[in-house]
Amino acid sequence: MIWDTRTRPMKTGHYKPVNILHGVHTTVPAAGPASNRRSNSARNTESQQSVTTVLFKDENNLYSSGAADGTIKMWDIRRYYTTAKGVLQPKHVYPYVGTASRKHGISALALTSCGSRLFSSCTDDNIYMYDTHLDTKDPVAVFSGHTNSTFYVKSCVSRDNEYLISGSSSHSLFVWDIKHPLLPPVKLDGHSGEVTSVASSSCDLGQIVSCSDDNTVRIWRSMTRPLSVRMGSRSGLLPGFLITLLC
Repeated sequence: MIWDTRTRPMKTGHYKPVNILHGVHTTVPAAGPASNRRSNSARNTESQQSVTTVLFKDENNLYSSGAADGTIKMWDIRRYYTTAKGVLQPKHVYPYVGTASRKHGISALALTSCGSRLFSSCTDDNIYMYDTHLDTKDPVAVFSGHTNSTFYVKSCVSRDNEYLISGSSSHSLFVWDIKHPLLPPVKLDGHSGEVTSVASSSCDLGQIVSCSDDNTVRIWRSMTRPLSVRMGSRSGLLPGFLITLLC
């Protein structure tokens, strides 16, 4: 659903959606034993239809991703979909390209500030990078090294578009150099629960904020160094990047 907050709310105080896209990530679950189908049918139907992430590419285009189809779709929201019949046709589709035996869902989408790179955090423990200027369905790079077991794990791009930052199910924060996707990520330890949300400061390029299921919010400060440095135990090397925990 898409709302326009510039419109006047209804008498109830709620806003009426101005556009509704129905069933955009619906998948049909595989048939199982009769008993399982009866007991889990309602739960399966709900989970297979979930839209996990939406992200504006610009004022006219919107990305969406699903919980089970591993697919990213781009929609032209200048079209009115609310009364459309049949299967809705997106403007562009990025299908699941992982090697897992089943398709995995997407927990987060992120864009560089200019919108040229799209990052898709997948629950197969990979983050896929797409070039939005290319008419292709394949990622141009894959970032790995972390674990993502839930749809609560989010990722973001640093404000200078140099680094990809992600939480993880393994209680750590991970940072990759976008220009060197094959380098192992820097692993930041400090949380004692799943790291769910991350953000890059809008006023200080050197600050990263993370929050976790351990009920803490932590602030990290990066400093430029001329040589690669090793961060903590078993962490990777990232050129010119040193991080200290502020709180």
